Amino acid sequence: MGGENIIEPSSLSMLARALESHCRNHGILSPEARESVAVSVLGFYRAGADCEEDLLRLLDEEDRPRCSGDSKHPVRAIPFPR
Repeated sequence: MGGENIIEPSSLSMLARALESHCRNHGILSPEARESVAVSVLGFYRAGADCEEDLLRLLDEEDRPRCSGDSKHPVRAIPFPR
């Protein structure tokens, strides 16, 4: 097994802080949902996001609704008749 799977203790602490911060800020409590966030954190880290601020930004972007098409048009909620 190569060294590509080794994470330094300082980086591991930063990853844990990002995970805890995102879950706290978004009310993520279930173990399954937290595990999903952890997978995303590791994926972003392995893709080059190496600071807590970048990880939090990427996690927030991942959670943001997307529209299929031009990103200049924000996604809006569909009004629900009462």
